[in-house]
Amino acid sequence: MVLTMRIVNTKESSMTTKVWTKKITQKVIKDLRKGGYKVRKEDMGYYIVDDETNKVWKHEGRDLFRALDIGNGYLI
Repeated sequence: MVLTMRIVNTKESSMTTKVWTKKITQKVIKDLRKGGYKVRKEDMGYYIVDDETNKVWKHEGRDLFRALDIGNGYLI
């Protein structure tokens, strides 16, 4: 199950969030790792990090991928 919510702040920026089940999230993380991405687990969830700098990858100031554990699923 995937729930989607789109939040629009201004004409220039918006944000889309999704709630994925644990099973879907684990499959996506596994596929990202197979694709060569380094996915790191931290206290709050999972992030894609740069191999060289070990910092979270960002695009236009936002994390490229973030999966936050919310108990019964993950906020993406």
